[in-house]
Formats: sequence, C-alpha cells, structure tokens
Amino acid sequence: ADLNRVREPFNTNRVAQAAALAALADPDHVAQVVARNGRERARLTAGLRALGLEPPPSQANFVYCDLHRPAAPIHDAMLRAGVILRPVGATAIRITVGLPEENDRALAALATALGERQ
Repeated sequence: ADLNRVREPFNTNRVAQAAALAALADPDHVAQVVARNGRERARLTAGLRALGLEPPPSQANFVYCDLHRPAAPIHDAMLRAGVILRPVGATAIRITVGLPEENDRALAALATALGERQ
C-alpha cells in the first residue's frame, strides 16, 4: 500500500521496456502508431470541443485543456470512473491520447464529471 502511494501510474517493468524497444525498431509499426495517435488526438480534441471546452492545438501524445473551473473535482470524478488524467495547475487537465475505446471512455466520463460540477 505504501509503495502504491509513490509509484507512477504508468510505470513499466523490464519486459515491457524490452517490448517497447523492439516496437521502436520496427519502422512500419512506428508509422502505424504515429498515424493512429494523430487520428485519435484529433478525435479527442473534437470531443472536448463538443463538450464546450477549447483545447489548444497539440502535436503531442496528450491534449491539454483549461477547464476554467477547479480541476481537482473533475480529476477526482474521473478517477472514480476509472479514467486517469493529470490535473495541470488549478484549472487545467492533460489527457493522454489512447486507443479509440479508451478515448471514448475518457470523453464519456468527462462529460459526466462536467455535468456533475455545473
């Protein structure tokens, strides 16, 4: 229990690190992942805009969004829904771009969390 309080939420072991290195050595795989990430980042951004938010353009594997309200209650509601995101400062969040079903789940949970806090 004590160790879980200080570990990173997405820490990796040696097997996962070896698999990542092998994946990076495959240019076709890297190209597919980069393309999917771009498509999903655009979809995630559009989903945030559909919720009335205004995320700035991103070229990263995450989308930043200022909520213009306290982020802590949204962060807590998302955790209760099983979705991990990062609060950034007092009013913003950072959502990592995931697989389509993960992004759908994040957007649905965020819609619920925002509705609870209005």
